Amino acid sequence: HPLSSGDQVEVLTSRSQEPQPEWLNFVTTAKARAKIDAVLKRVRKEVAKYGEIKVLDAFKRSELEASTSNLDKLGMYFGFSKREEFFYAVEKGDVVLPENLKKLLKEKTDNVLFKYVKQAVGVASKKVKQPEEEEAKKEKPKYDKKKPYLLKEEAFERNYVIAECCKPIPGDDSLGFINDDGNVVVHKRSCPIAMRLKSSFGERILNTVWSSHMNASFEATLEVKGIDSIGVLNTITKTISEDFNVNIMRLLIEAKDGVFEGKIKMKVHDVEDIQKMCVTLSKIQNIKSVGRVAD
Repeated sequence: HPLSSGDQVEVLTSRSQEPQPEWLNFVTTAKARAKIDAVLKRVRKEVAKYGEIKVLDAFKRSELEASTSNLDKLGMYFGFSKREEFFYAVEKGDVVLPENLKKLLKEKTDNVLFKYVKQAVGVASKKVKQPEEEEAKKEKPKYDKKKPYLLKEEAFERNYVIAECCKPIPGDDSLGFINDDGNVVVHKRSCPIAMRLKSSFGERILNTVWSSHMNASFEATLEVKGIDSIGVLNTITKTISEDFNVNIMRLLIEAKDGVFEGKIKMKVHDVEDIQKMCVTLSKIQNIKSVGRVAD
């Protein structure tokens, strides 16, 4: 909410809160952006150091030399041109190293970005190659890129795959990516992976439109912050479960110094559910902010 001169604000602080990359999307001054960016870079370097240790241990287990060329080759295999970014991804769990690196380093590193993206969105590659004749017989679906692709569900089967990196739900501004298997993987347009795919694989991108998903449910996470008080948690869960008939999957709440913050993972039907829920929860006494976040 943009502030105007004369507005009164209440600042909620928390010792457990750290600067987040999303903050760069709404800060307005260069000074604030520079300070947030500096902290994020420092944290990123610290995380990357632990990732580097894991990579070196993997080389040691595989009885391979952790030379500059081998490190660069391994990073390029997963789609990273910079070593620090690769180490950071390893530590964060975005890249899972195999037990033995020997076989991996012998493979060709062609199309490395696509290999990395497939892993990031959770689309598994085929472990066993079928004979060329059988593959030739299998026809992959054809898509008309001139028309928006309708995302629908029939007989409990969807004609698309939800990307694990951003988990879009009906109502989100989204796009589709045609993977190697011919399936459409749906991302939010604001998803970093989607932006990377769009710039590198434009010919595989589809405009998408959500159809009605009356009986379907999708995962979404709300972040709630406010003043700690007796019964506030019960009010939140009761409102979500009873007023909106929503199934809560996970609830994490932390209270400190009179302030609480927590994340609630639940099953919803669409973005409209989330919007109504945010409005209702924000009216509860001592709730200061409610918003949808990435899990």
